[in-house]
Amino acid sequence: MARDDERRRTAAVIDREVLHHLRAIPAAVTRLDLADRDATGTALQRCEQATQAALDALREVTHGVYPAMLTHRGLVAALRGHAGRTGRSGALTIGAGLADVRFSEHIETTAYFCAAALLPEADAVVVRTEDDRLILLATGGPDHAEAMVDRVAAAGGRMAREVDADGRNAVRVELPAQPPPAAQSAASRSVPNNDLAT
Repeated sequence: MARDDERRRTAAVIDREVLHHLRAIPAAVTRLDLADRDATGTALQRCEQATQAALDALREVTHGVYPAMLTHRGLVAALRGHAGRTGRSGALTIGAGLADVRFSEHIETTAYFCAAALLPEADAVVVRTEDDRLILLATGGPDHAEAMVDRVAAAGGRMAREVDADGRNAVRVELPAQPPPAAQSAASRSVPNNDLAT
């Protein structure tokens, strides 16, 4: 179910952010009048610009699917990069001492996608550790957080809605803070598998 939800969300993002740049190209090409070189040149230039915009948008989408920074530099760097690209840096708070900490690949992937889903609508997202748990706390929590339940459960965690001290709705995600194998560090991690739902 989590895998199907992720595929549907990815397809919707591609449709919204990428394909709309390309939809007018086939009709524009069929209308080309090769006898009118100026008009043809202008039309082809517009098609080229639309194609480039689609490629740029696709690069952004694929960063969201599985950013290379998550593999190479870890959860905190990937989340800061995502928050910066989406204009949500001010909403993200990282707990002290987490900057260079690595977790297992499974936990990092789950935490990244949950935080990325919470950031657009939450007033604030805090990432921290408590004892042996990695905590994501989103205040002003989004309504669609239930879509993450299966992903969190598959990683051995749990998700709950609560009310914070100021009376705001909040979403709390708790994941086991399992360290990666000793040989792996923040700068060294194998290429992730293709199963983005796990």
